Amino acid sequence: MVLVAALAVEVRRERQRVRETERVLHADADVHPVARMHCAAHEVVRRDPRVLQALRAPPLMDAVVEAVPVSWQVHPGAHHVARKPPVTNNSRLYPNQISPDVIGKLAWDPAWGHYEIEGMLTFPHTHVMTSVGHGHNDTAVAGGGGASMILPLIPHKMEMHLGGVVGKGIGRYGGAFLPGVTVNELGQPIPLFSAIASTGIVGHPTKTIDVYGYFGMQESGRSAWGNGQVYGGYGSPYLINAGCSYEGGICQGMTHRIIEGTIGAWWRFFKGRFGTVESGVQLIYAQRKLWSSYDEPKGAKTDLSTLMLSFRYLPFQG
Repeated sequence: MVLVAALAVEVRRERQRVRETERVLHADADVHPVARMHCAAHEVVRRDPRVLQALRAPPLMDAVVEAVPVSWQVHPGAHHVARKPPVTNNSRLYPNQISPDVIGKLAWDPAWGHYEIEGMLTFPHTHVMTSVGHGHNDTAVAGGGGASMILPLIPHKMEMHLGGVVGKGIGRYGGAFLPGVTVNELGQPIPLFSAIASTGIVGHPTKTIDVYGYFGMQESGRSAWGNGQVYGGYGSPYLINAGCSYEGGICQGMTHRIIEGTIGAWWRFFKGRFGTVESGVQLIYAQRKLWSSYDEPKGAKTDLSTLMLSFRYLPFQG
């Protein structure tokens, strides 16, 4: 009898837990009107604002997840996280694109120079879980185009390289790998504007020495939403950038633009039947600028200089 009574009590408790979970699953979130709770943890958040504040602390990394290989679920207080749209559930994997990128290029080699034009299409894709067992897919169409050329300013002595691409959703094609896609408050993919450009000059003063200089930039657009309490997207002005100018400060901003200039040279000091040996030196200057925020209206920025020395052996390239 004691065992039966204990089992009956446990059954009643289990039923109570099920009813509570179902009630929470269908309750609208206090945090954002588009949110639907999927766990009873929402009750803890609602009762203790300190938990909500902790959930609102965005990560310090600045890159949006370029691809979205997960099922987007709703999570209390996490809609502002600029790296991720309404919250991820990594146990359910979905493709972030419905097809491979489509890229086309045309090249032309006239008597003087080399010229190319290119275009690309990409299809960012998300899956949003609205409630247990229910969800929907969202797909965007993005892409861009550009051109590049090599101009022999002095034949066999000096050439100029020029190139650029502009579009939406193509950030990962740039050398800085800035994000190309973010999401809105509904979990739908939003392609970001991207601009990529570079120019350079390569000289060959002797048969054994090459010198070069390049300058390039990559820029990412802004697509942010929110009201200061709940916010998200890319480049949100509600992120804290007041500490970006000193070590250890809070600097949550997202990258707006990266520029880089470099000069260098290669010297092939040995060339024989078993290969070529060469050494090089390169000086790099890079600058990163963040999107502006309410506490840093001009946008924080920093820079870095790097000196690199290289030694290479190219076997059987005589």
